[in-house]
Amino acid sequence: MPLPLRILGPIVLAVALIASALSPAPPHGQSPVAPDTTGPDLDITRVERMVHDRVNQIRSDQELSRLQYRDSLQPLAEMHSRDMAARNFFGHDNPDGASVNDRARSIGLSCDKQIDERTTAHGFGENLFKGTLYREYREIYEDGRMVRREYDWMNASSLAKAIVDGWMDSPGHRANLLEPRYDGEAIAVATDGTRFYVTQIFC
Repeated sequence: MPLPLRILGPIVLAVALIASALSPAPPHGQSPVAPDTTGPDLDITRVERMVHDRVNQIRSDQELSRLQYRDSLQPLAEMHSRDMAARNFFGHDNPDGASVNDRARSIGLSCDKQIDERTTAHGFGENLFKGTLYREYREIYEDGRMVRREYDWMNASSLAKAIVDGWMDSPGHRANLLEPRYDGEAIAVATDGTRFYVTQIFC
């Protein structure tokens, strides 16, 4: 008989350290420090592939088969990451109550795994991550009034490491990542300014 395969652990909510230091106003007549308005110089696709590579390195270290990157699963991962960023929520179910398998059905995707001669498992696995694109920030004040924030932005390598380390530190997400029945995945990162959201889909 068919069995559902929906291995979803507790949600990883890993937010980078936020350190704000109240800086005194600059001396009279001295120009303030230039504002940091550029944001991180970040290649999202590179972060996604670096996460994929780190996941496969961990699986190889555990003598598990490597996951293939499935472009066919990318839309499913992207729709949820972008939705979380746009609607400012974090969870496996979206505000409309749709799960990963509901979202998959809406775009014509399915995942079936043959467990044995009589048993087939249906459904996708999903890991999530949320964090900030910066390690810390400091607030710049003039005449006792905050005029801007300056950020210590993270790079692609540090983001990828934080994401995978966060999953490996969570029993449910670690179980997904090391599940031997999975052979494919897709990863999508979306940002909303200073935060980022990650969806990892397994099949």
